[in-house]
Amino acid sequence: MGFWINHMKIQCFSLLLVLLCFNTSVNGSTRSYDKNLSVSYYADDGVLIHSNLVLKNNHKNAPTAILFHMAGSNSMGEYTGFSHELADQGYHVLAVDTRAGGGKFNQINKTVQHNSSLENSGYCEATPDVEASIRYVREHVSKGPVILVGSSFSGALVMNAAAKYKDLVSGFVAFSPASGPPMDGCEPEEALAFEIEGMVILPDSELEYGWINQQYMLFKEHGIKTMTVEGGIHGVSTVIDDRINRDVSSLRAHIFDLMKNMITDKEKKVVFSVDDWEIVTYERSALGSKMAILFNQAAGDSKQYLSTSRKLAEANITALRVDLRGHGESNNLGIFDPRIEDSKTMLFESHNEMIQIFQYVTKKLGYESRDIYVFSASYSSDEVVKSQKMLNLDVNHFAFSPGSLSSDSVLFISQSNHLVSVIKSQNERKFFANMFQEIGTIAPNVSQKIIDGSGHGVGILEQNPKFINEIIALINL
Repeated sequence: MGFWINHMKIQCFSLLLVLLCFNTSVNGSTRSYDKNLSVSYYADDGVLIHSNLVLKNNHKNAPTAILFHMAGSNSMGEYTGFSHELADQGYHVLAVDTRAGGGKFNQINKTVQHNSSLENSGYCEATPDVEASIRYVREHVSKGPVILVGSSFSGALVMNAAAKYKDLVSGFVAFSPASGPPMDGCEPEEALAFEIEGMVILPDSELEYGWINQQYMLFKEHGIKTMTVEGGIHGVSTVIDDRINRDVSSLRAHIFDLMKNMITDKEKKVVFSVDDWEIVTYERSALGSKMAILFNQAAGDSKQYLSTSRKLAEANITALRVDLRGHGESNNLGIFDPRIEDSKTMLFESHNEMIQIFQYVTKKLGYESRDIYVFSASYSSDEVVKSQKMLNLDVNHFAFSPGSLSSDSVLFISQSNHLVSVIKSQNERKFFANMFQEIGTIAPNVSQKIIDGSGHGVGILEQNPKFINEIIALINL
């Protein structure tokens, strides 16, 4: 597979020591990140909705799970345990008390408590509560994916909301979604007219009712994932050990995996306008707090990183694929052609869009520099360092076959406090061997990796598909 030359082992050991200084849980997540807040916001009809919010490090791009309860209930009580596991998975969690609630599960519904006129509200009347919660998350919590989770009547409401707000909602989980006369005007079947991603879960005993069985089969016909729980009980309680009187942790783990897929299977197109160029990027969200930015090589494009972005997201690392000016879909002003001398100016101005992308990632999405991992290839390696210097930004950097790192760039990375690695294949031109020697002399903190084969730039990853697993292990130390 190749070998690391010096320094990498030292950096890895240092990172390991840092990790051991923190109190971590069994699954590797810390509990010190959580902020547990009582929040309130208004529905469109003026009703004040009370909710509980668990924040993950105030991270602006983490996914959010919004939880809604069954009739006469409240989300804090009904989702006890389940909501904590979601937070440990990497979600912000908003547990909502809708107006159609009460005091089940030994907790108080604060929305009803503060407004007694809401007692005996109909199920469909809680629709504005669901919609207000989605808007609240988008405006005040996170720009990341949203998963709606509903129980009984709210299971139907989250299906409808997922259809109505497809641009804001990545998917839903509906436990025992209600139907029949009490749901007149907000039946979940109406959502099937739209392509929505989600899953329906209910106890096998509920299929004995004809209308529920018919509804369940209709969901399956429309591509909704379905699951029955043998000996289960109504609503989300079917996945709560103490209520179902058995260990159903494997069932919860399966649900969490499906929720994760709703997030990582999709890419969001984000376009930046820089120097009249339309710079096209694709963002694949993930559950973790780390971000990888993937810059193309000369005469390449970000599609070369498709497999890499999927693997990163599966490992809980959000990935942003970037087509730099003149490459891939960023071609509104022309296409880079190495045979044309004037075309090369595109290459050496790419740091301009990198600056804007770094600002987007740090300011809008809220990533700390220590959690940003840049993949560059060929010419884009030096452009990355140029942009870092202009922003005075220190990030982690994997440079594949760096084309021509200037002396200033080598000096800059020599002062980095983060992981910097240069990578080439065994059989690349002597030019790269000379550059590696220079980097080793001026920047001894920079680790070097030599990979078997003759791949160049992103081609190293394409020729050595397992190598990304080694990089992911370093990122997730």
